[in-house]
Amino acid sequence: MFKKAREELINLVKIESPSGKEKEILKYIEKRLKEIGMDYERQHVSENRYNIVVNPSSSFVFCTHVDTVPVVSRAYSKGNVVYGTGSADAKASIASLLIALENRDTKKAIAFTVDEEELGLGSKVLAEEYRFKSGIVMEPTNLNICIAQAGSLEFEIKINGKEAHGSCIEYGENAIEKIIDVIKGFEELEFLKEKHDLIGFSKYNVEYIKGGSKVLLIPAYCEALIDFRVLPNQNIEYVENILKNYFREKNVEYNLIDVSKPFEIPENSIVVENLKNSMKKVGIEPKISGFKSWTDASHLYEHGCEVLIFGPGKLELSHTAKEHIDINDVLIASNIIAEMF
Repeated sequence: MFKKAREELINLVKIESPSGKEKEILKYIEKRLKEIGMDYERQHVSENRYNIVVNPSSSFVFCTHVDTVPVVSRAYSKGNVVYGTGSADAKASIASLLIALENRDTKKAIAFTVDEEELGLGSKVLAEEYRFKSGIVMEPTNLNICIAQAGSLEFEIKINGKEAHGSCIEYGENAIEKIIDVIKGFEELEFLKEKHDLIGFSKYNVEYIKGGSKVLLIPAYCEALIDFRVLPNQNIEYVENILKNYFREKNVEYNLIDVSKPFEIPENSIVVENLKNSMKKVGIEPKISGFKSWTDASHLYEHGCEVLIFGPGKLELSHTAKEHIDINDVLIASNIIAEMF
C-alpha cells in the first residue's frame, strides 16, 4: 500500500495545476474515479473550469482543492517523502481520498474544487448549490482536528515622499522609510496583542514592499501589501475600522483588497466526535487545533455547513520551495477517512 500511495501522490504532484490551469489534474482525477468505479458530476464554475463532485445528494461532504500556488519546486521522492509544490497543499489530501475510495465504498459526498488558492470560486459555487449540513475540508493540518479558522484583512497601502538626489538626504522624504515607520506602528495596535487558544496571536504579514530604484535617488513613492490575521474571538468589522482609522491618521492611502471572516465550531459537534472516533480506531490520538489560513471551509460554513479542517501535511511548509510530506501520513489520513465512509 505504501508503494501505491507514493505512486499516486507523485502522479498528482507531477501534474502542474496552478489556479486557472486545473484542466489536466481534473482529467486525472476523473480517470481515477472511473477506474475505481465511482460516479461523479461536473459542476460548472467558470469557462473551462469545474468542480468534481461524488454523491452530491449526501448531507456530508469531504472537500479538498486541486489547484496550487504557482510552481516553485518539481515533484520527486526520497525514501518515505514526496517533494514538490502541492505535495502537502493539498494533493496529499486528494491521494488520501482516492486511496480510501479504492478500499471502501461510500455514500458521502466528495468534492474536488478549483480556485482555492485565488478567489475560492470553486467552493463558493459548491456551497451555494448543494448546501451540505456537515463536512470536512481537507488541508495540511498535520492530522490535527481544526475546529477554528482564522480570518484575514488584506490591505494595499501607498505612501508618498519627496524626491531628491540620493546624496542630498536633507532635501528629500524617503517613502520607503515612511512606510516602514507605518508598519512598525502596527505593534501598538491593541487587537494584535489578543490571542485565541487554538490559533495564537493576531498577527500581520508584509507580503511585499515595492519602491525606489537603483538610481541614486530618494524614493518619492512606496507601496506594500499587508495581510492581518483576525481571530474567531475578534469582531472583523471592528478590526477593519481600527486599521482604516490608523491609516488615515498616518496619511496613508489604503485599499482593502480582501476580507475573510474567521469562524469556530463547538468541539462537541457531531462531525468532530465522528472524526475523533475514526482516529482512535486506527490508533491515532485526536488533537484539537486551529487553522491559521483561509480555506474552502469558509464558504461551506457561511452556507450553514458545520465544517472542520483536517488532513495530512504541514501548513508551514506549504507554498514554499521545501514543501514535502511523509507518505505514511497520507496512508494514516486515508485509513481515517475510510473509517468515516
